[in-house]
Amino acid sequence: ELLNSTNGNEIACNFPARYTYIKNNKYDIPNFNLQECQGLNAFVNTFSKDKVSLVFTSEYTNNPSSAFGHTMLLFSEDNKSLDIGNAIHFAAKTNKDDGFFKYSYKGFNGKYNGYFIREPFYKKIYEYNILEQRYMYVYQLNYTKSDILFLLYHLYEIRKATFKYYFLDGNCATQTSDLLNVISSYKRESSIYYLPIDTIKKYKKNILSETKYIP
Repeated sequence: ELLNSTNGNEIACNFPARYTYIKNNKYDIPNFNLQECQGLNAFVNTFSKDKVSLVFTSEYTNNPSSAFGHTMLLFSEDNKSLDIGNAIHFAAKTNKDDGFFKYSYKGFNGKYNGYFIREPFYKKIYEYNILEQRYMYVYQLNYTKSDILFLLYHLYEIRKATFKYYFLDGNCATQTSDLLNVISSYKRESSIYYLPIDTIKKYKKNILSETKYIP
């Protein structure tokens, strides 16, 4: 109904993945040219988008929220170093003054807000692989360029979204899986906890190649 209103073009520009999905499923809506959406294209054009990979970082026992590892997405270009790609990961905004027990209580009870954060991948390599001495595994997924563009459209839609962060079942792994599900539509089983390694297992069939960063 919104897409058929006088604000239809604005709605399409703000929700390009939803617009694309509705259009592809042959609903009766107007044709809008997403290439004319300035904010959207300014966002999309700053990403490397030849390939997308799922990154798994091994555990870091000094931090409760990273005790089972971490997952993120990596957007990169063909024939260029992965280091200069764009990393997208889900993380909580915590208070550095919170002690261990307060930190744990808030983390288990959804008292922290979580966001999707974009950073250069070389920064994450420096943080995880060099400073914290953690293994990093980069698994390239078999997504097409149109899949990747659709994924970026959805990232644009949730660029300002805030989520409740839970250590066990509302963490980087669940959010990364749900983000990828706009393409793959795999069912994520409900459970008390969902670990980063579960995301890798879930998308095993989509993996084309592996790159390893050794501490």
